[in-house]
Amino acid sequence: LGISGYGLEPSKAMISQALELHPHLKDRIFEGFLPESISNLPVRNFDGILLSAVLMHVPEEELFQSAVTLRSLLTINGKLVVSIPVERGDMAAGTDRDLADRLMILRPLNRVQLLFERLGFSVTGRWESSDAFMREHIRWATLIFEYKGSVLSESVDRIEAIINRDRKTATYKLALLRALCDIAGKETNSARWDSDGSVHIPIDSIARKWIEYYWPVLGYDKFIPQTNGEHENYKKPLAFRHALTQLIGLYNNHGGLTQFIFDRDREKLSQEGGELYRETTGLEKNASIKGPVYYAGGGKSGEKQFAYNAREKSLVLSGEIWREFVLLGHWIGDSIVFRWAELSSAMSKGLIGVHELLQILLLKPETEREIHEADKVFSAEAELTCVWSGKSITSRYAVDHGIPFSLRHDNSVWNLFPIDPKVNNSKSDKLPSEVLLQKRKDAIIHTWELLHENISSRFETDYCRFSGKDHFDKASWKNTLYRTFYETVETTAARRGVERWP
Repeated sequence: LGISGYGLEPSKAMISQALELHPHLKDRIFEGFLPESISNLPVRNFDGILLSAVLMHVPEEELFQSAVTLRSLLTINGKLVVSIPVERGDMAAGTDRDLADRLMILRPLNRVQLLFERLGFSVTGRWESSDAFMREHIRWATLIFEYKGSVLSESVDRIEAIINRDRKTATYKLALLRALCDIAGKETNSARWDSDGSVHIPIDSIARKWIEYYWPVLGYDKFIPQTNGEHENYKKPLAFRHALTQLIGLYNNHGGLTQFIFDRDREKLSQEGGELYRETTGLEKNASIKGPVYYAGGGKSGEKQFAYNAREKSLVLSGEIWREFVLLGHWIGDSIVFRWAELSSAMSKGLIGVHELLQILLLKPETEREIHEADKVFSAEAELTCVWSGKSITSRYAVDHGIPFSLRHDNSVWNLFPIDPKVNNSKSDKLPSEVLLQKRKDAIIHTWELLHENISSRFETDYCRFSGKDHFDKASWKNTLYRTFYETVETTAARRGVERWP
């Protein structure tokens, strides 16, 4: 067909058999496997790559890096063809292995598609088919991608429809959508994919975001209605206004929202604060479940976009809609905040302008306190090494956001590193390159070990939120955190078009 093809094969015995049967394939088949061992390939810029029944054998912890490796081998506009099983009747019950004990991970098709879309691929073809060997209860899906070099804008019509479909009697729906945007951008791994392609988001994560959104609104020196007809005399009140207002009052002269977040995330809430927090989040969850989760899509009729899983305490939405939040959440979120300001202004009968409301809704807690804990750990060390250059730091050092604060606004301790001031000036608001991330892996993990040793409670809280884990696993946390950090850097670079720093 005029195609110059090469093969990558991890089994020496299979290579020997192939060359024995087809001698002309000499210098065409090379030993190696995803994600790392591709150095034997004589070509680095391929026009196309075929993964025929390959990804199902890649362990979960190596999946993202495998996708990055494939991207690095493709030219711009290069094609990637992926076939994966979507149904198999030969799986050992309750495992990811078939009856022959081969690793055979059945991943939802939408999840695999999103994996590559986050790295700058667009789908140009997708279909399902029966098994070519006529085996029963086995079906396959094929995806064709084209690598564009950056993530293309996708239609947000479905989310637009959710916003506009029903009457806006409260700001609950906008708060829910804003929370999904934030979780998709900063806590992507908290999402759990179901086998049917749906996605579960912990309802607790949404309630935690709501407090941060509504705090500046309810704590403002003017009354800002958040439901139609709401007045200061508590006519048609916001469901959790009274509880949250009491919590705000508790912190009025004690650091405000910044101190509350610090206390909440470090499990340092007072007894009264803890009771008010639990009451507020309980009312928030109830309001979201009975409000936008139920009504988005038409209530008793129409296409329901969200559901609530009481057993898992999670919001359930389709993989397709979650994909939009992951790919475009940082843009959708800005639009939602503006709509929230417009709606609040209308509910106030124009007494509070949109511009004033935007300033309130975009109010962020102060961040100096968050950096201070890591800074204190670093300053107590007799010997410090710059995490990116490996230079010994003899006197002054800077605290660097591995993922720049301008991109993520995240002071989680896993994102804070000691760095030489001159190196810090060079890095600025750039993301570390893939090569640098791999080269400095040990130094990155060493910094995390130091932080965990000294501020374990905060470190473990930040770790669980970032990685999506429900507990801190002492045996595997380092690899899990590094993999999540690596993935976040790469997807941020692909989605935001950020300059990489070598």
